[in-house]
Amino acid sequence: MAQVICSKLDQIEKDIFSLCELGSFEDLHDRLSSILTQISTRKNLDEVVQLVRSGSPLQVRRITFNIKKLCDGTDESNYRWQKLQALNLDALILCMVSFKRITFLPTEQFTWLVNNANRYLEAQALSSSWIRCDQVKKAIAKTPRRANMVPFLEAYYKFEIHQWDEDVPSALRSRKRNCTESPEPLSSKRVHVEGNFFYAAFDCAFDYAFDYAFYYAFYG
Repeated sequence: MAQVICSKLDQIEKDIFSLCELGSFEDLHDRLSSILTQISTRKNLDEVVQLVRSGSPLQVRRITFNIKKLCDGTDESNYRWQKLQALNLDALILCMVSFKRITFLPTEQFTWLVNNANRYLEAQALSSSWIRCDQVKKAIAKTPRRANMVPFLEAYYKFEIHQWDEDVPSALRSRKRNCTESPEPLSSKRVHVEGNFFYAAFDCAFDYAFDYAFYYAFYG
């Protein structure tokens, strides 16, 4: 894909020599500037997405730092925080992990980010479950609470509960299916089905208790 785009750019470079109208150069400059902004911004996002896909550690300390700066009460920080919170939750967290100081991001890059982060993640077809991993969860839990953080924390907690609700039946079904497919005697199967059923329920209950404690770490 990159080679195809570069070939098209080579042709555009040649076609520029045939331009004569001054206004055409201004329009072209604006379009090219927009493309350069996208490329420089995408580079940071792409690096994080690759880390997520490979299961590598993320620079989650950026979440804590960025939230603290975005919630410091200044007009510019409030403006950017409001714009970011309009994004989908996974896109918002991706933005905070991708940039060291999002409050100081050039206006052109920040504008592209809030206008396109949702669309970017949709194109990546990346499951949103990655924002529920332990390293992200712990980074958010360690972030000092501020009044203007409440909507974000509520959104994250609701996401946790929704994911838990989906995980419970799938976990139980998976464990029960694995047991019933075992080539053991019926009586032995019954013991394993029941044992694994309650083991799965215990696992899910433990996760729920952790999420419950996570919620009260913020809301007291």
